[in-house]
Amino acid sequence: MPAPKRPSTRAKRTQNPEPSPVTRAEFEKVLIALDIQFKRIAQMQAELDMIRKAWEEIGLRKVR
Repeated sequence: MPAPKRPSTRAKRTQNPEPSPVTRAEFEKVLIALDIQFKRIAQMQAELDMIRKAWEEIGLRKVR
């Protein structure tokens, strides 16, 4: 007697009927927004580092 076949456990692929194209202008707009966000994060980090350094200099914060 042959062994019973196991059912396939692979997920079926779904096809996207119409991929939404992204224009170059939309892509550039997102890149510009990300660039602005990263620059602002860098500015905030630099300000935080200055505050930490000032605290250490006046003895309000223990050095790690």
